[in-house]
Amino acid sequence: MLPDIQILRLEKNLGAGASKHVAIKACKYDIVAVMDADDLCDPSRFERQLKKFDECGADIVGGYIEEFDHIPGDNPRVRTVPITHNEILQRGRWRQPMNHVTIMFRKNIYEQVGGYHPVWCVEDFDLFHRMFVSGIRFANIPEVLVYVRCGTAVLTRRRGMHYLRAELALLGRMRRSGFLSVPRWIASSSIRIIVRLMPRSVIGLLYKHLLRQRSRRSAIGVSVAGNRRHK
Repeated sequence: MLPDIQILRLEKNLGAGASKHVAIKACKYDIVAVMDADDLCDPSRFERQLKKFDECGADIVGGYIEEFDHIPGDNPRVRTVPITHNEILQRGRWRQPMNHVTIMFRKNIYEQVGGYHPVWCVEDFDLFHRMFVSGIRFANIPEVLVYVRCGTAVLTRRRGMHYLRAELALLGRMRRSGFLSVPRWIASSSIRIIVRLMPRSVIGLLYKHLLRQRSRRSAIGVSVAGNRRHK
């Protein structure tokens, strides 16, 4: 086993947010990067993000993701996000303005806002909301930093009453904090009620054709990404 890797085993499933919080509290360094177990980071991801910290003085930095179905490059779709702090803040009043699996942040600002709370489904947006209202500085890099598996199982998790209830509860907290105006809270809640109760096939079309951009990477780039993942 690599000496720099520490594995934390939890006695029970605490949920994604609470489990991440345990891991981050155990981190020994000032900068923390997040990713999921089946993601593939671009080799220069951390170098580019650390450089961005120095350039703009942000407290949290993310970037684009490229999604795939089974193997990187098989059906590449890019989820772009706003770049500057003000653009991110405005997008955050409507929808998720950061690709969660690309974020890198200063541990002290994470602790300042209380870290991930034990909420289900929306622990990332919940964290960002508390960072927004606390004046934390955001930035995104307009480049793909992480390759993400996004098949039918992911779409299933993003629909239904369980997911909808979590989102509506979060929107309620955003309204009470003053981050959302009443008209925007009503509009955002109405949109989510419609989308989260749509059939999975319709949600799949929305994600693939309206909320994502087709990647223009070369065939060589696709091959390298796929091989790197499955070594």
